Amino acid sequence: MADIGSAADWAAVGVTTIGLVVSVGVVLYQLGKQHKGSLKLQRSNAREALRLRVYELLGEKARSFSDADSEAGAYARSIIRELESATWAAQVGLFHEASSLRAQQLSKLHYEASSALTELIVTIEDWEIAFPAAELFRVAFSSANRDIEDAFAPLFQEVVRLLPVEMLDGTTISRPLPSNEKLVELKALVNSYGDARTTLRTYTHDLTVEAQNLLLSKLFRRRVKIREPIDPAYKVVTAANTEALMTYFKAETAAGRSWEEAKRSVRERLLAEGRAPDSEKCG
Repeated sequence: MADIGSAADWAAVGVTTIGLVVSVGVVLYQLGKQHKGSLKLQRSNAREALRLRVYELLGEKARSFSDADSEAGAYARSIIRELESATWAAQVGLFHEASSLRAQQLSKLHYEASSALTELIVTIEDWEIAFPAAELFRVAFSSANRDIEDAFAPLFQEVVRLLPVEMLDGTTISRPLPSNEKLVELKALVNSYGDARTTLRTYTHDLTVEAQNLLLSKLFRRRVKIREPIDPAYKVVTAANTEALMTYFKAETAAGRSWEEAKRSVRERLLAEGRAPDSEKCG
């Protein structure tokens, strides 16, 4: 009878031990599952925080560029307004003061806007891993900026001939007022420059919209409506249309054609030297 009781006691101990092991295993499994869930939540929170930070950086640089861009465009428009006013005053015999506007100031504002755009593009490149539309906007901005530079060169050359110039000795060389025909030509140059800047500014608006939709939509569970121009000829830079936009910027713009021409020139030079371009080696 003692052996039977002893066996029963050992059986009870065994059952208790098994139960304890199972309980510990369940607890460890639950703790492990909770830990994994906690790590997943932490990673998710960290990603959302990073997306928010990237959006803030892009927004900061975009605003800085927009301010500089607006100032350069406004200065160019003020030149035509002032010259038109002075020319009209002279024609009707009214007094007009010498212009305080200068070609050098227009150039300064123009290149400050260019520098602000460069900073924006660099920021986009720095966070390309977090911003899926980075390449598209780099190409779009480069294309639009090429058009601005092409419009600025003839405008600046004309403004230099029309506005007063300060010499190194402190004297100022005044310019005769332009004819009506020259004013028409200048106005066309200013409008061309302004239109090019407007295009780039709309792309900057598109950037802020895409940054919100790509970086913040999951956090706030909504999307911002993209720009819808009345004239379909005006491009809207959006990730949803990346393929068509990349084709347009690379094949149908001055910047894209220049880039393709540069690649073609390099390819021809390498072939003339008996060296195949890398793309052909891969093929």
